[in-house]
Amino acid sequence: MGIRDGYGTTWPNNIYNDDIIWGALMAIRSFAIFNDGAMKDMAINNFNLVWNRGWDTALGGGIWWTTDKTSKNACVNAPAAICAMLIYYATGDTSYRTKARMIMNWMKSRLYDANTGEVKGAINAAGVITEGSRTYTQGCFIGAASELQKYFASENWIALAVKATDYAKNVMSNAQGLLPDEYCGSDDCPGFKSIFARWVCKFVKDQNRVSSYGAWLDYNAKEAWRYRNSKGLMWAQWWRRTPDGFLTSWETASGVSMMNCVFLYRTGNTVSREATEELSADNERINVFSVFPTRTSSLLTIETSPSFQRGPFQITAADGTPVRTIKDHHNPIDISNLANGLYFISIQQGGGKVVKKFIKE
Repeated sequence: MGIRDGYGTTWPNNIYNDDIIWGALMAIRSFAIFNDGAMKDMAINNFNLVWNRGWDTALGGGIWWTTDKTSKNACVNAPAAICAMLIYYATGDTSYRTKARMIMNWMKSRLYDANTGEVKGAINAAGVITEGSRTYTQGCFIGAASELQKYFASENWIALAVKATDYAKNVMSNAQGLLPDEYCGSDDCPGFKSIFARWVCKFVKDQNRVSSYGAWLDYNAKEAWRYRNSKGLMWAQWWRRTPDGFLTSWETASGVSMMNCVFLYRTGNTVSREATEELSADNERINVFSVFPTRTSSLLTIETSPSFQRGPFQITAADGTPVRTIKDHHNPIDISNLANGLYFISIQQGGGKVVKKFIKE
């Protein structure tokens, strides 16, 4: 909603095609959750914008990274293939599935190393590879290949996804299996593993690869959580304690994403018992209560889990100002006297603070 309100429903003034594709991905995933037709239209229109101005036959196909047309990068092509598949699921329009296949066939021919499974980052207009792999370019390629496997199994996309995952596990990770931090001097880099986690964990679930990769992904989730700071935040270096000072939301997203996404493949599967018990305990603490509706003008309901430990809830404004303490909650809670805006409701549980949010409107 914020992007739509701030930048409109299409973004032709942005020269970066990858930015637009990430926005389109946000929109089509929002449509899948909220069934908001405007979000679906926004995804379709912005994907089409990128396709029409970015795809051509230079270098055999592929989408240009920017309107300057100096390089064709994995950071736009792999996410665009995923976006096209999600639009196909939402609309049934097979032309988007065809476009996803076209993109991935081009990536396979130009950016994918069939010998190692590495997904190169970019190729310039002269046909020279200019960037190596990143976790998120590997992850998006894996995710797109896994989606194509569902419809083009005879083309053996699963083999490419497996090899790309093996590269991330055996080459990009250290000797213990820990994924790299990717603090590369850019604000973009520290959050790359959040994207990797989303698509690799979905691939592991969809393609039943838990026995091959479950323990490795569990280990990364455990290490991310092990080195959290005093506020429970995790940064993107998963082998030393997260600083208590300034952190960006993007760099703290990687650990959260990895911890959340490993649960995608847990149901009905046997994975590392130690990891399961530790992460499940943390997950239980985090989910001791929920609030609904998350947008309300008057009444708010707090629902607690069986493991809930009684104690006061604290409501704070978006700027951190305490506005109300709820010692003994009786549903529903009248919040009609609060000013409109974003609020957080928190409680101390299991040695840490659990925080949820709601909007008073």
